[in-house]
Amino acid sequence: MGREKREISKTGIYHIYFCGINKQKIFSDDADREYFLSLLERNKGEFELFAYCLLNSSANILVKENETNEVPWSEN
Repeated sequence: MGREKREISKTGIYHIYFCGINKQKIFSDDADREYFLSLLERNKGEFELFAYCLLNSSANILVKENETNEVPWSEN
């Protein structure tokens, strides 16, 4: 059985969570975290970043999509 279709947020705000399989590290050191943050910075025109938390085995980001962006999973 597949997962349910994602709902499109009415506010455009999304909590995005990444985690390593079996709690495997996704960030080995500060350089990995800095690289991840540089990717967010490079793509900041796509969304507004409200908050982030980077741990060794997981990452959480809270973003708001820009008004002009289309959600990639919408059915248009």
